[in-house]
Amino acid sequence: EAVVSTQSTWEAVVSTQSTWEAVVSTQSTWKQWYQRRVHGKQWYQRRVHGERMRCLSDILKACLQTAIKAFMALPQHEKVREHTVFFLHRMTQCLGNEIVSYFPQAVDALLANSTSDTIIRVQQLINDIIAKIREPLKDALAAVLMKIFNKIFQILKEYQGIVSTGDHSGYSHRMLERRDIQKHYYIIIGSILRFGLQDVFQAPTVRPHFKQILLSIAQGCDLPPGDGFVEKGVYEINKNAFGIFKQFVALWGGRLAQLPALNQVLVQCATGKTFSCPLSPRFNPSDATANSVIREICALQCELAKHCQGSAYLNAVGQTIVKAGAPQAWAEEYCALLQKGSPGALRKRLRELCVQAAKNR
Repeated sequence: EAVVSTQSTWEAVVSTQSTWEAVVSTQSTWKQWYQRRVHGKQWYQRRVHGERMRCLSDILKACLQTAIKAFMALPQHEKVREHTVFFLHRMTQCLGNEIVSYFPQAVDALLANSTSDTIIRVQQLINDIIAKIREPLKDALAAVLMKIFNKIFQILKEYQGIVSTGDHSGYSHRMLERRDIQKHYYIIIGSILRFGLQDVFQAPTVRPHFKQILLSIAQGCDLPPGDGFVEKGVYEINKNAFGIFKQFVALWGGRLAQLPALNQVLVQCATGKTFSCPLSPRFNPSDATANSVIREICALQCELAKHCQGSAYLNAVGQTIVKAGAPQAWAEEYCALLQKGSPGALRKRLRELCVQAAKNR
């Protein structure tokens, strides 16, 4: 009864925006409403079953629909947005697969008013829903995936032209913002692949943009221009980007001939970046996070060697190593380790190559 009465109050409030603004100005009232809904559902999950459980789910779904309408009435209100995202997180946990039908509408509403200050919360919400719902979300995710990515691309363009501060104290606040947005973008893609939803990239609404997505991942394999040390967050982006390519090759390596966009980006970008990144003058192989990048690079190289037929890939690897200043015998040994698929031995050799390249400079 408390849930039903709250829903009718919400519907009345949404119909009058001025009244709604007065309600949301009282933060305690807003929080109490969400806490009652969330904790009430958790209590019923332990004690209510059968018809009562279905009835409660119907009520919560109606509340969810009303909450989305309320947010659309005041999309720029900070507290409304904050607690709407919170409520969607909780309803994902409470309603499970039943939230799928609300996913496109909620994503559209949140993206339409997202800025550089608010997009990360939306990215975290989407990633949470992917992780919890998985396979049942596939069709709904395919329908809105490019809307999500295009909004992220649009916001990232706002940061073009920003450079490091040059005082060796780290990056500016704006650069940190950009890096966090980019990192969460890669986390979403990684979750899609990790939870078996990779077919969304071949959906009719996404496939025409697949190469654009791959090229945006390849950008994360580079170290940013500038002087001085590289921060941990930059290496994390490198690690995520190489890890995504490794997942793509592991999942689709056997059908690269049927995926020209993936094959082309792997040949033209990813292969070269597995050396250009660790051999960069700014790359510090003694850094622990940088070593996690080397781990992902070597795992990706092993996957590529496994799935790329012929000697073209190994020849390209050997030539790159020789250009870095290593002897021919060393390059041949590295390629032999690649053929065996020994990522541990490759990591040791690649770190040695980084040290040798630094000496040559």
